[in-house]
Formats: sequence, C-alpha cells, structure tokens
Amino acid sequence: MMAAPAPLTSGIVIDGRYEVVRPLGAGGMGEVYAVRRKSLGDEVALKRLLPHQDSPSNRARFATEAQAAAHIRHPNVIQVFDYGEDPAVGPYLVMEKLDGPTLAEELADGPIALGRALWIFSAVCAAVEAGHRRGIVHRDLKPANVIIAPTDDGRQVVKVLDFGLAVDLRLAARDITTPGAVIGTVAYMAPEQTEGNPASARSDVFALGVMLYEMVSGKLPFEGKSSLDTLMAINGGRYRPVKEHVPHVTAGVIE
Repeated sequence: MMAAPAPLTSGIVIDGRYEVVRPLGAGGMGEVYAVRRKSLGDEVALKRLLPHQDSPSNRARFATEAQAAAHIRHPNVIQVFDYGEDPAVGPYLVMEKLDGPTLAEELADGPIALGRALWIFSAVCAAVEAGHRRGIVHRDLKPANVIIAPTDDGRQVVKVLDFGLAVDLRLAARDITTPGAVIGTVAYMAPEQTEGNPASARSDVFALGVMLYEMVSGKLPFEGKSSLDTLMAINGGRYRPVKEHVPHVTAGVIE
C-alpha cells in the first residue's frame, strides 16, 4: 500500500529542485502550489494528487495529463515542464504558472461581449485543433479548464489546461477508462459520452459549441433539475435557441 504524501508547506524542497512557495488552489483530484525552480529562480506551478486521491488509477490518469499536455506544442495550451515522483510528495507535474481568472470565473458575471467571446472561442478552438492533430482528445472541455492569463506586454492569452481525462486515439489500447464509464462534466458532454461510449474529436467539438453558447448567452444549452435530466436533454437534443436569450445575436454565430 502506498504511503499518503505529506502536506506541503512553504520551504519544502521537492526532488531537490522545486521549493514550495505557497498554495494556489485545489480541485477534485489534485492541488496546485507555486514553487521556485532552484536552478533558475523563477516561479512555476506544481500539481500533485490530493492524499485521499492517491490511487493507482489516479496516478495513471495524472501521468496521462502530463504526457498529453507535453505532446501539444501550442501557445494556447498550458506548457508542461516536468513530471516526476518524490517519495514524500508522490507524483507531481510542473507547468507554467498562470495568474489570470478561469473562463468560469469570468462567466460568473454573466454573458461575455460577443467580440471577446469569439476571441476566447477561437483560441480554445486552436488549442483543441492542435491536440486533435496529435490524436489527443481532451474529453473535459469546460470554462473551468480555460484560463485567460496576462502577458508581460500587457495583453492576454487564452490557455487550455487539465488534460487529466485526455486520451491519445493513436494509443487507444492504453486508455485507462473503464468501458461504459461516463467520463467528463455532464453539462458539456456529447451524446456519445453520456451513453458511456468512447469519445472522439467530435466530442470536443460538441463541448466547444456548448461553451460558445454559454459565453454568448450566459446560460447552458442543456440544463435539468438533476444530472440525469441534463443527460436526457443532451440525448434528446432539447435546448432553447440562443436567440431566445440574446435576440440581437448575429446569424453567423448561431448557425
């Protein structure tokens, strides 16, 4: 049985190379820290599994995240620098540290202006296309996995992250997903995902459409009182046209 990784506190040095500075946040499976690279003195982000999520299957999924992101070289995909395992910390992933809000946080204030929404959408599409060219399907595209980060020249850049559910279609035999398992975030799933069938590039395209609808209208196209209701709405193709939420939206956006 694997020992639970120790809590990370400021000053701890991981693998002799990364000094923990401060926590940045945590999700359902992992937690992220700002760390200082001792060789360069700069700050990067280090992600590791939460102690109660440290299982063989999650370790495999964590490695998938590192490998998928590392194989996609694109300005709109988060850059991965390193992957390793420390006896006291467990497996870890080192990536660029992004300081901007997530798209989900921006959407908390309501719909996004059409021009900005299309700019974000185009960048996310470019990132997804880069993955598809490599045979990599993200499978969990959603606003929480998109960050709008500031750049040193005062601009902003859109970054797609969290490839923990990604699958390399060229290596389908190595997919660790249990056959028939429902993988992803319900509101953004394509019909085939809701039925437990394998995801494809088209599944990502479906999620992109849901995200654009949400950015323009501030609403999700498929909603229900429960996850099951939402799954049924997706499978039945039942949604309100975006023009009902935003009457002035141009035809080119909704077609």
